[in-house]
Amino acid sequence: MDGCQKRLLLILSQKVDISSAGISRQQLANAADELEKNGLIKCAWGEGHTLEDARLTSKGAAYIEEYPNLDNPGPTEMQELEKENLMLQNESLRHEKKMRKWKILSKVLGKFFPFLE
Repeated sequence: MDGCQKRLLLILSQKVDISSAGISRQQLANAADELEKNGLIKCAWGEGHTLEDARLTSKGAAYIEEYPNLDNPGPTEMQELEKENLMLQNESLRHEKKMRKWKILSKVLGKFFPFLE
């Protein structure tokens, strides 16, 4: 989360008018857009994708409650699950390689020793 996003979240949590953010309109719109994509705020957009108003969602309020200094969280559960998934994929690939080797070996042995098949 960048500085503009943090400032916008802080302003919304304090129920202060977003025009007092001290951020350019473009930066404010970019920050709001990203926060809305993450489900932390809900925005009212005007013509030309200008931010008219914004409010915290329940997810945004929970985020501020959990991280009052707006520090970026450490490794999330999703990151841990992605890491575990990669480990399982690697393990699966190793097993597939072993199976291919055994199949090749059984075919070769089957040609020389047909009674093994």
